[in-house]
Amino acid sequence: MSLLCWNCRGAGKSATVRELRDLTRQHATSITCILETKIEGSRVENLIGSLGYNKSFAVRSSGRSGGLGIFWNEEIKLEVVGYSEYHIDVIVDEMVDIQTRVTFVYGEARTNECYKMWDMLHGIAGTSTMPWLVLGDFNEVIHAHEHDGVGNRNQAQMDLFRDALDTCGLSNIGYSRKSWTFEKRVTGGTYTRVRLDRGVANPAWSIAFPGAELRHLTTAASDHVPLLLHYSDVHACRRGSRPFKYEICWERDEALPVVVETAWGGAAADSVSALQGRLQSLAGDLSRWDRTHFGNVGREIDQLKKQLHELREISGRSGPNHVETKVIDRLTELYHQEEMLWRQRARLEWLVHGDKNTYFFHLRASRRRRKNQIKMLQRPDGQMTENLTEMEALATSFYEDLYTSEGVSNMNEVLDTVPCKVTQAMNDILNAPYS
Repeated sequence: MSLLCWNCRGAGKSATVRELRDLTRQHATSITCILETKIEGSRVENLIGSLGYNKSFAVRSSGRSGGLGIFWNEEIKLEVVGYSEYHIDVIVDEMVDIQTRVTFVYGEARTNECYKMWDMLHGIAGTSTMPWLVLGDFNEVIHAHEHDGVGNRNQAQMDLFRDALDTCGLSNIGYSRKSWTFEKRVTGGTYTRVRLDRGVANPAWSIAFPGAELRHLTTAASDHVPLLLHYSDVHACRRGSRPFKYEICWERDEALPVVVETAWGGAAADSVSALQGRLQSLAGDLSRWDRTHFGNVGREIDQLKKQLHELREISGRSGPNHVETKVIDRLTELYHQEEMLWRQRARLEWLVHGDKNTYFFHLRASRRRRKNQIKMLQRPDGQMTENLTEMEALATSFYEDLYTSEGVSNMNEVLDTVPCKVTQAMNDILNAPYS
């Protein structure tokens, strides 16, 4: 599933409509939003046939500026829950098996009225814990380095933008390809390039969609680039077998010593290969024990919470009974195990981040997973490729070349200049049988 959002700078031009149609067909976008349409809402909605959709909603422009419109097909369960001259707010059911909130925005272009956009965000943020994505043209940058060219950004305006995002619990979701989204030629023939368009989301969205990717595309009909958001996971290489990982939270289970002792029992390992085999056997036993005995922490938490709810809904309940107390104790233990698991995944220092906030560690781990993805590689000719098969071949070729000998000669002359540090007696000790 994918979303497209583009400040097209006028939807009444045939070239813009043609390019928009090509984008929706090429990327098979499920939902498309256009900003700064500069035409009546009815004219925007009439574009559904040209773009290949059968549902639309538009906010009329204010004269020759502003205006928003979204398009989707009836197979997508989408409900418009709010709108203004600055945004369209929708709820999408079953977006990759989860209900999601998406807000498309068009920021105020006049600097002295930017506060209206931030007030709008504060007003719609609410207290919902639903995954929330905000996508569009904010007409402002977060940091000064996002503006390259003539002129400087107002620091106070950037501070207000950052404060608005922090207050609403929103943070950048990143991007790929060019670093700017707006380009304009200025006096003297130079260009100003600015990142005015972006995607931001709350932690619930980042956790729900760790593989989502925002791309900056290229078009000719507007000085703003389209934003394309892919929800599907992106992996540069096929997943192999999952490597063994020791989980710190296992140590809170009384059965762990028994599993280790059973797997490690038997005759002593009398060689390095025997020791390696014993470690592999132990890792296999621990992995099987994790799946069968230790179980899925998240699933067990959900089951126990449901059981606790049913126990507390019993008619005539006067207080916690023995079963309810056992459930509460087990839930407390599982919450602690879950926090330990996500702290380990996030690779953070425990004493530095001592706050018992599993949500925080879960978010850090999800962002780390996204950062570690390899989405494209550079060919020898300098061009980039995203083709999976070609990327695998490039990676294989790189390491084969790296570790293949180019041929050597006269090595004795080289070795004669290396001082001897290991004496014959030391070498005999190193070659002695392992015990």
